[in-house]
Amino acid sequence: MAEQNQPNTNITDFERAGRIHGLEEYQALLDTVEDISEEVIRLGELPASEAARALVDLLFDELFDMMQIFIELLN
Repeated sequence: MAEQNQPNTNITDFERAGRIHGLEEYQALLDTVEDISEEVIRLGELPASEAARALVDLLFDELFDMMQIFIELLN
């Protein structure tokens, strides 16, 4: 289990960026993930409501979609 939590040090950020055809595109994807994550955290600090829960669900869907993009681009 501990081995699963270790980062993959065989692939550098530059190699990842090369697979995505440029550092700018790679950074843009990372920025999008960061923005979505910050919004989820911000919503978590607000009082619970159905609207907030629905928005968090949508944001998590966006994060999972971004993860799929990373997986497809990096394979």
